[in-house]
Parts: sequence; structure tokens; C-alpha cells
Amino acid sequence: MIWLAWRQFRVAAFAMALLAVAVLGTLVLTGPHIAHLYSVSGLNHCVSPDACSQARDAFFGAIKSDGSTPVVYFALIAVLYLLPALLGLFWGAPLLARESEAGTFRLVWTQSVTRRRWLAVKLSVGTAAAIVLTTALSWGITWWSSPIDRAAQLPGGQDDALPNHFNPVVFGARGVVPVAIAVFGFLVGVTAGLLLRRTLPAVAATLAILATVQATVPMAVRQNYATPDRTTVPLVVQSRPGLQLQIVDSRLTVRMPVDLPGAWVTSVNLVDATGTPFHGLAPQACEGMLESPDSCFAAINALHLRQAAEYQPGDRFGRFQGEEAALYALLSIVLAGLCFYRIRRMVPA
Repeated sequence: MIWLAWRQFRVAAFAMALLAVAVLGTLVLTGPHIAHLYSVSGLNHCVSPDACSQARDAFFGAIKSDGSTPVVYFALIAVLYLLPALLGLFWGAPLLARESEAGTFRLVWTQSVTRRRWLAVKLSVGTAAAIVLTTALSWGITWWSSPIDRAAQLPGGQDDALPNHFNPVVFGARGVVPVAIAVFGFLVGVTAGLLLRRTLPAVAATLAILATVQATVPMAVRQNYATPDRTTVPLVVQSRPGLQLQIVDSRLTVRMPVDLPGAWVTSVNLVDATGTPFHGLAPQACEGMLESPDSCFAAINALHLRQAAEYQPGDRFGRFQGEEAALYALLSIVLAGLCFYRIRRMVPA
């Protein structure tokens, strides 16, 4: 039975394996260059905050001047975010729906193989392959990105174009979370195929479910794993990356990046010196901001405003990884249980 399941599954598995080999080959070819830039920048042996800040700036300057490295960095993140969908669409959805459409499952069920064993073997082969494939890619990408991730966690990293690994964009492409999401994606496809019994509707349902879940978890679920810490920092407006300044109906809205090394900043609010939310008028110096932005910045700084930030400290990264992986594992178990429940009551069409 395992041999038969593998023969039915091998074409899709080989196609994904070729993708993995291409990605891992890229990592092997380009990874040593990033490690070299990290070493020559001085980040390996810097001690004082000023020295580390200068070394970090030198490292990211070299990364940005290279040009191709940021492109590869975000492309690798995209690969791990797309992988669950690919596994669900091309591995999971056709796995049972195709057999239902062709009617081949009837032959198997008339032999000595029970329905539950038939399903268990198919789920085991697909899940094991998904774990091996995603573990290799996640480990390789985490290794490749580790110099960038370490540098982005240093003070001043909020100015860098490449975010730290706790950032919502990066978090799902590091550690064990991609593996858990990949297994979940595969089982979403299998469940959709079993319930709908048609490949194309199962593919559409799988894509819709995965898109919804992968958008909802980072935006609405992840921040609830732990109560965020809070801090207030003085607002110092200056021309630098991340400045957001808007004046609408003479009302001032301004925000500067908050430097919390390695943290995930979930919200930033503008407050006055007493901690009351600020909704005041913009200084008159800001009326001609385009001609004299420095005067506007100085006038805003003279208001002595502060920024109240909520954030998840960087040392919670491992905890959040474990909790999110456990969440997807639980959802995967529920889907597998639903499949076994459905297969017992399934009447051949």
C-alpha cells in the first residue's frame, strides 16, 4: 500500500523536490558571500554599542550596494509563504479528489485494504514528504539569513531595509513555523478534496482557506500569544527613513521609528508629556514644510511630544514560534480527524 501511494504521489513530489534543489543551490552559492560581508564589517567582534552600530551600518550598506541580496532575501520569504499553498493545491487537493473522480478507490476498498488504512497511508506519505521538504528549505533559508537577522536585531535596526526576524513579514519564514504551516496546507487540500470530491473545486477551496488563514493569523492572532510590553520614548522628528508626517485640516499626525532592538512593535501612538493622546494643531512653521522642513521639525520637537509603543520583546521569538507551530499542528490534527470521520461514512459515487 505504501509503494502504491508513493507511485501515485511521486510525480508531484519530484516536481517540488526540483524546486527545493534550485532554492538550496541558490543558498549554497550566495550564503558564504553574506557571511563574508558580516565578518569584514566587524560585527563578529564588536563590543561597544557605537562600534556595533557602525559595523551594522557598514554591513547593511554593503548588502544594499550589492543589489541582488535584498531581492533574494524577499524572494526566499515568498517561497516559504507560497509553499503551503503549492502543497495544498498540487499535493493535497488532487490526492483524494482525483481518485474519487476516476473511481479508482473502489478497487482498493474491495481488496483487503480498509478505508482507514488507505487514508492513513496516503496522509502519512504526503505529510512526511511535506515535513522533509519544508524542513530542508526552512533550515537552509534560516541559515542563509542568519547574518542579516543578527544584524537587524542590533540597536538602530529600525532604519534598515531588511527587517528583523520577529517582524510579521519575516516571522512565518523562519524556524519551525513554515513546517507546521506546510503540513496544515497539505491537509487543507486533502480535506477539501475528500469533502468536495472534485479536483478543481477542491483547489479553489484550498486556495481561499489558506489565503484567509495566512492573512488572519499574523494580523489578528499572533499578537495575542502574550500581553505586549509598553514603553514611551521622546519624539525626535528628523529626516530619516521611516518618518511619517501628515497634516490634515491643520491637525498633526507624526510618527518616527521606535528603536527596540529585535522586538516586534505592534502599535505606536502619539502622546503629550502627560501621556494623553495628542490630537493638536500643527505648528505654524509646518505650513511651509516643503520649503523649510527643518523649521517644521524643530517646531514639532519643541512640543516635547512622546510616542507610546506596545511591543513584543525579541526574547519571545522562540516562544511565539512554538505557540504558532502548536496552533497549526492542532488545526492539522483536527483536519486529519475530520478526514477519518468522513471516510468512514463516505458512500462511493
